[in-house]
Amino acid sequence: MAEHKSLAEALSSAQGSGDPHAEAVALRAVGRLDHRPVHTRGRSDLDRFMCRVVFGISDCWIWLGALNQLGYGVTGSPILNERTAHRLAYRLFKGDIPQGLHVLHSCDVRCCVNPDHLRTGTHAENMQDMIRKGRGAAPRLRGERNPMARLTRIQVEEARRLKREGVSQHRLACLLNVSPTTISRIVREEAWL
Repeated sequence: MAEHKSLAEALSSAQGSGDPHAEAVALRAVGRLDHRPVHTRGRSDLDRFMCRVVFGISDCWIWLGALNQLGYGVTGSPILNERTAHRLAYRLFKGDIPQGLHVLHSCDVRCCVNPDHLRTGTHAENMQDMIRKGRGAAPRLRGERNPMARLTRIQVEEARRLKREGVSQHRLACLLNVSPTTISRIVREEAWL
């Protein structure tokens, strides 16, 4: 009973929070309370799929089945030769996925299988969407802003000047106590841009 109360509180606080991930986590937890194993032998592909979906506080359809390490829904056995739940949802409700395209989420909830939230797109479109929404990796820190930097801007400028004057890269590496590869990348301006 205490578990039900804490889940209800989590669901209540997530509802309307504007955070689709918090809503999905809360809805999955509540949905799993009443989720019993379902025997799917003899059922249609659509029935097998829908018995693992819960609807609720948002317009996302939350996958109650297993999740992979990235948080995407997966099926235990393939349906329509698909194991990933959002790809399966797309195929069940919208049709085949064109060769070479990915199925992308407009809602950014990885365990969502609502076909209205799914569209096809290229890998590049998926990466652009990820960056636009601030979900990508942090930008690379270059130069002195990189906490792993061993040289200062002044040392780098001096190394480049000395290289132009004919000092060998090996000598510069010894002087600055860095590897010859690091010096090579610095003088070719592949590092410290």
